[in-house]
Amino acid sequence: MENKNTSFAENPSLKKMLGGFIDSYAQRDANVDFPVWLSDKLCQEMPNMTPETGARLAGEIMAAVADYNKTLQKLNEAIDSGYSKEEWLCEQLEEVYADMSPEEAGNVLQRMENDILAANVQLMSEIDQSSADGLSIVDSEPVEWNRYALKDKAKSIGKQVVGGVLFAAANALNQKQQGAESIEIGAVINDALRDGLKASPDEVKAIVAGTVRVAAENGLADNLPPDTPIEDIGDLAGVAVEGAEALCDAVNGTITATEAMDRVGRAGVAAGCRAGARGLKGYLACLPGGPILVDLLGGLLNHIESSQFVNQVYTAVRGAAIATWEGIKQSKTVAFIKNGVNKIKNLLFG
Repeated sequence: MENKNTSFAENPSLKKMLGGFIDSYAQRDANVDFPVWLSDKLCQEMPNMTPETGARLAGEIMAAVADYNKTLQKLNEAIDSGYSKEEWLCEQLEEVYADMSPEEAGNVLQRMENDILAANVQLMSEIDQSSADGLSIVDSEPVEWNRYALKDKAKSIGKQVVGGVLFAAANALNQKQQGAESIEIGAVINDALRDGLKASPDEVKAIVAGTVRVAAENGLADNLPPDTPIEDIGDLAGVAVEGAEALCDAVNGTITATEAMDRVGRAGVAAGCRAGARGLKGYLACLPGGPILVDLLGGLLNHIESSQFVNQVYTAVRGAAIATWEGIKQSKTVAFIKNGVNKIKNLLFG
């Protein structure tokens, strides 16, 4: 569950690879079933992979996407019933650590928070450097872990996850606004991705997951070793696609920026729930957010044309991100100091 990002800088190799997958998807033979196309594409990108292994991996990717969707659906249903995102996440994690000792559960939850907090400091510094200047993360005061302390920590993790995906979205929109990576977008590619997002979002999620799996195999994705669990990769893809679709809907005026940010937050919390549960059960898991999510969002947004992309939406998302960050800094459950020993490097590179 470590979060050792070596750099916040864009990963052009990952973005380029995602573009190649999207281009191939746009030009595929529509008579070929999608899982077969995905299997063939994986084998093409990883020549040492046998057709049997490619078919199995494609199936695992589709299953991971389906599992993520089920979790997101459960979250949406809970919110419709009156829950907040953070309350729902807290209850889901409580169910997982119910049979653990309070100390064991508390230590795992604290590590989770430290991991995503370190990434959030790094992401936030790109949005508003003044908000992160002079901040360091310090060891939290010793806690007597009980059901109340555990619940507070789980809620804090929920806030961190929502903040992390907002920070990633703001960074991706800023890159798009600045034209950091200008590319020519053919009408076929643009239409295929738009149609895929609306009619076949599971296919687009599988495309993104396949890209990340290949990138990890080839050492092109920071913080994702070749043996990264496919569940983590499916969750990242789910957040990226759900987030990109929400941002595009806001840009095109079909929903408000506030509605888009809510959907982005929901996408992240669904992934955070799944990663948190795996972490509590002792499995290596990556919490959503960080530079990889920025790259995936940016890669998707780069392949979607819009007549008035990002200006107003970016301003709204940036404002929400800064406000969320100020709330995180003021939280009593998060340990910050100014001008102290910088633990962020230890958390990121340690």
